[in-house]
Amino acid sequence: EKHGTFKGGPPIDMRHVQGPDAGGSPPETTSLSNATVLAVKAGGKDRLAMLFDLGDSPDSAEGYAVLALYDTAGKPTLLDAVNVALDRDTYFQEPDRLSVGANDD
Repeated sequence: EKHGTFKGGPPIDMRHVQGPDAGGSPPETTSLSNATVLAVKAGGKDRLAMLFDLGDSPDSAEGYAVLALYDTAGKPTLLDAVNVALDRDTYFQEPDRLSVGANDD
């Protein structure tokens, strides 16, 4: 950790939210400067959405941001992860969730 930023090896390559032709390559080294956690309900089940800013993509103007969804019943389990970067800055905007049903955020 240096100046509030954690550094590590390269993240795995993962699909982009806009499809196979979108998004850039993962950065050569991970630079975790920001992570946001949001508790949500999906299908009436408690979930945890985590947004990780992993730095800049070496071949794209956009960054590399991972949205991960975890099942929080018992030991947290990763359900899915996707690169959601569409710009250099990716974050949860207010309102941070919109209800789509009686048991969903």
